[in-house]
Amino acid sequence: MRRTRLRVVGIATVVMLAAPLLEAQWVMVARKAAKRIRNVKQADATGNGFDVATVLLEAPAEKVYEVALANVRQHQDVKVTRADAATLTVEFTNGKQSASMVATSLGPKATDLLVAVTVSSDPAGSTWRVVDGVMKVCARMNVECRIGP
Repeated sequence: MRRTRLRVVGIATVVMLAAPLLEAQWVMVARKAAKRIRNVKQADATGNGFDVATVLLEAPAEKVYEVALANVRQHQDVKVTRADAATLTVEFTNGKQSASMVATSLGPKATDLLVAVTVSSDPAGSTWRVVDGVMKVCARMNVECRIGP
């Protein structure tokens, strides 16, 4: 019984001492990934598909959402079809393409911003570059983002 108790205390001590080290490693990984825009595009044989970009930002999700929504609203040719501050999501359109954005909190000062845009084969439709939109959000937040693997 005494041995089991000593083992439990020993394991608990090791876990308590290791927790800050594990958290520090997570912070290092997150900082390396932060500000790097990842982009995925896909289109079928007809040219219809999607364009998605994501970036990790060192800022509260609510702030990222507010800045991104303000950026979308600056464009007169863009209509916000749905904005939900509770879920930090925005849906918008330019009449030819639709887009969605979500800011996901990863902690008090870390946010994953994801933007998805439909891609159309219609030559008359303007093609939004989702990466450009994410770069504008970064710039408005005074964060230097880069496109990276």
